[in-house]
Amino acid sequence: MTQTPSREQRIARSEQLARDSYYRTSVIDQIANTRDFREDDRDESFLRTYRRVYIPAEWFTRQDIFSDLVFEQFGSDIAFSEKKFIVEDRILTNTDVRRTTVDEIDLRSLEETADSLLDAGFNPTVLFAPIEYYVPFYAEWQRSALRVGFPDDVMTISRHNYHIFWSNKYMPFKEFIFIDKSFGEWISKPSFNERFYVRISESDKADQLDFLAYTTLKFLAVDSRKVVILQKRETTGNNLRT
Repeated sequence: MTQTPSREQRIARSEQLARDSYYRTSVIDQIANTRDFREDDRDESFLRTYRRVYIPAEWFTRQDIFSDLVFEQFGSDIAFSEKKFIVEDRILTNTDVRRTTVDEIDLRSLEETADSLLDAGFNPTVLFAPIEYYVPFYAEWQRSALRVGFPDDVMTISRHNYHIFWSNKYMPFKEFIFIDKSFGEWISKPSFNERFYVRISESDKADQLDFLAYTTLKFLAVDSRKVVILQKRETTGNNLRT
């Protein structure tokens, strides 16, 4: 006879689901160099990316409620927020990052941008790409080799492999971003391997529990030359010829 899990066991399982989902979907170590917190790091310069919500207490007592996917989503949400933080807050707003503007983005412009990093002695391995170019990657740019997988795709540009991360409605960038991951340093507290904290506990509401999960981090842009942004020139009414 199968024993019904206790409330405490179901809570522990839900915490583990969030933890496993985070580590499974996190790609920070692909995008930047990582290291553990040191005693000489200043605490006040660290940030937290987190998720905190009320969750129904009955989720852990009723046998007809299955909430596994919810907690897996909580974990992957935090992993996504970290990726979004690097792209939007540490790359696209960084005025030291080189931008290349072209009239049309095609395979040739991608190759030239990639080669500019390789020729400078850097080792780009990550490409963020706008989702609107997803079909051209497959249907038009036949000289490329695109391999679809999980959690990311891999594409060969100028005989060099790139992990590709696509834009979406939650991260709607329009540029191609080539990254040598040594451009930045991601510092995790207390350590990179133990960076995800999660706890489900009692709350101030009798029928609700408190879900809290977070990572504690600091990001340093070490060498902005190792990132190149490729963007399409905007056409406005002011520069149209009549």
